[in-house]
Amino acid sequence: MDSTGSAAELVIDDGLAEQETGQALLQLAPCLDLGEADALCHALRSRLLAGAICLDGSQVERASTVCLQIIAASVATAHDRGAIFSLRYPSPALSSAIADLGLSAAIPLVD
Repeated sequence: MDSTGSAAELVIDDGLAEQETGQALLQLAPCLDLGEADALCHALRSRLLAGAICLDGSQVERASTVCLQIIAASVATAHDRGAIFSLRYPSPALSSAIADLGLSAAIPLVD
């Protein structure tokens, strides 16, 4: 949720990442908390149906366990379907949260 109490939206940036990888880049919210989990889950599900996911983690300041579990499940589902999944430009906070929870193997990062 943002400062007004409404759920934050994931931003889709179809620019540079799409040119480089053929994938639209989804900008992760700065605060991946429980309030963001539903929006994250829906965004990732819709992208899985399209066949490719490319996330930008550069703005993440906090990440909850549930949101990282959703991302890890999306990575596994994409892998099972032969789809492309990448989490690019992880912020130090996001990289640390992934490592702290022991999810480094489940959520590969691209700097």
